[in-house]
This record gives sequence, structure tokens and C-alpha cells, in this order.
Amino acid sequence: MANRQRIRQTVKNGFSSQPQPPDEGLVEILDAAAECFMRRGFDATSIDEIAARLGATKGRIYHHFRSKADLFFEVFSLSMVTRLTAVMAAYRTQGTGAERLSRMAHAHLMNMMENVPYQRVANQGIELLGNGALTPEQRQRLQEIAASQDSYEHLFKDVMGEGIADASLTVTDIPLASKAIFGAMNWLSKWYSPAPGETEAGRDYIATTIAATFMQGLLVRGAAPP
Repeated sequence: MANRQRIRQTVKNGFSSQPQPPDEGLVEILDAAAECFMRRGFDATSIDEIAARLGATKGRIYHHFRSKADLFFEVFSLSMVTRLTAVMAAYRTQGTGAERLSRMAHAHLMNMMENVPYQRVANQGIELLGNGALTPEQRQRLQEIAASQDSYEHLFKDVMGEGIADASLTVTDIPLASKAIFGAMNWLSKWYSPAPGETEAGRDYIATTIAATFMQGLLVRGAAPP
């Protein structure tokens, strides 16, 4: 259940690697590709399957992308950018480190649920980088996309450091705590599937509960949950 408004706006704001300004048709191709890659993985998915899901010819896809790999990289890249877009607003808010970290975690989790196909493709991209049979060019492209994850995680580490400084968080090892938090948050894409009739309030409850659960382990003892 992709958040089409956020995906559409992200693409149209110029985050796409395509040389021409993307249009609604490109968003539809990316949505179809994300669904197919999510269900069958990169290796088992063909351009024919993506075209069939799109209800179009392969030519429509090849008009934008030279190969299946290029299309996969674009979906992977977009998934990483939507994470950053979702979290930056929370990162820029005022408050203690604990309050901002809680908001960032909530934004990350909501984005995971609103863009499940894209986020599962992001997981595939990381796995491909570690285990996939890739050409040197493909590996370099994946490494460039994955590098944005390091910058993204640094935002959380930065706020943890601020939480230590303002005495709202107790963290003895920021890199290790960051890995634990991202492990908990990103696992959501493995088990979460939208329930029939699920509302934004339902997703908000899930995000709030998960964020509050691990925040309890980071708060200074006796502090109220943010």
C-alpha cells in the first residue's frame, strides 16, 4: 500500500536519477516494479511481469529504463529517499533529544507501513550488495545508494548524542544502540501487512507502540516517555 502522494512528490521533486523530469507515468512504473520485486525478488522478476502488472507494453518501461537492473536501482533509491523525507521533518523539530528521537522513530515506522513494497525492495538491495552476483557497475551503483543509509542513520546517532548532552537519554554506546533501534524498526517490513480496512490511526498505534517500547530502554531512569 504505497503512499502515492509521498512517492509522487518525492519523484517530482527531482530525487529520481532519470535525466528527464519524471511524470505520473513513471510513478506508475515504479509502483508496479516495487510490487513485483517485493513478491518475487530481483532475480525471479522479469520486465514482462512488470509490464503485465502495469497493463502496458515493455516498450513503455524501456522508454525510461535501459534494463531491469536500472529499474530496480531506481526503486531502491526512491525507497531510501522516502525514508529521509519522512524523518527530516521530525529531525528539525524542537525539543529534547529523547523527544526528537521518538518523533523520528515514529516517522520512520509510519513510512515503512505506508510504503511496504518499496521498503522491502530496500532490504533486497542491501542483501544483493552482500550476496548478489553483480557486475562491477551494478555493485558500484548499489553501493552509492546504500551509502545514503549511513547518512540517514547518522541523523539518529546525532540526536542520541544530543539526548545524552541534555540528559534526556542514557546511551552508553551510540553505534550499538543505533543498530539495535534500526534492527527493531526495519524488521517491521518483514512481518507487517496492512489489515483489511486498516486506517492511518491503526498504523499510528503500531508505530507509537514500537517506538515507545525501545525508547523505554534509552530514557534516563524516572523520565516520562516522550
